[in-house]
Amino acid sequence: MKHITIILLFIYFFSSCINKRKYIQGCYKTETKFELGSWFCIENDSVFSFTWQCGLITGKTKGKWKVKNNKLILNSELQPIIDTTGDYKLKDKKNTNSDYWTFELFTPYNKTKLEGANGYTYIDGKIKNSYISDNEGILIIPKNPIDSIIISYIGLKEITIKPDIYDFYSIMMNEYSYDIMYEFFTKTKWIIRRNYLISRGFNVCNFGKKLKRYKNKIQ
Repeated sequence: MKHITIILLFIYFFSSCINKRKYIQGCYKTETKFELGSWFCIENDSVFSFTWQCGLITGKTKGKWKVKNNKLILNSELQPIIDTTGDYKLKDKKNTNSDYWTFELFTPYNKTKLEGANGYTYIDGKIKNSYISDNEGILIIPKNPIDSIIISYIGLKEITIKPDIYDFYSIMMNEYSYDIMYEFFTKTKWIIRRNYLISRGFNVCNFGKKLKRYKNKIQ
C-alpha cells in the first residue's frame, strides 16, 4: 500500500508539472507604462523570446525556460561577458593643497578629453550637489564634507572616489565590456501567479533600480 501511495504521489506531482508547463505557455504583455512595447512569449519546446522596449531602445532576447518550485527559470542564449577591465585607469593623482577636487577626464583609450561628464557628491547615500566637466574634460568640485564622489557618463563605467589626501586626479574612463542595454537572463527566476508572470529583478529600463514588472497573459 505504501508503494502504491508513493507511485500515486509521483504521478500527481509529475502531471502537475506538465500541466503547469502547459498552462504558462503563451504570450504576455507588460503593464509598465515605460515598457509598453515589451512582449514575452513562452513556447512549448522550452524556448522563450522576449521583445523588450525601453523608451526608444528596443531589442530581442531568446533563450530556454523551465519551471521549478512554481518559478519560471530563464537562461538567455547570450550571456554577459565577465568584465575584468576595472572602472577606470588612473593616469595620475597628487595633492595640490587646493580648495577643490579637480578631475581631468579622458575618453576610453585616452583618445580625447571627456566633456559633459557628471560629477555628484554624496552624503549618507543622497546626492548633495552635481557638477559637469568642461570642454577640456576638467571637472571641479569644491572641497566640502562628503562621503564620496561619483562620476558618470552615458555608456561608460561609473567611477566612485572616496575623499583622501589627494585633490587632483587624471583618469581615463572605461567602457563596459558587454552591451548593458541588453536583457540578459542567467538562472533568472520569475514568479508564476495565476495568469501573471512577475519579475522583481534588474532590467535595462530602470538603470540599476529594482522594478516589479507584471506580465499579463494574453488569452
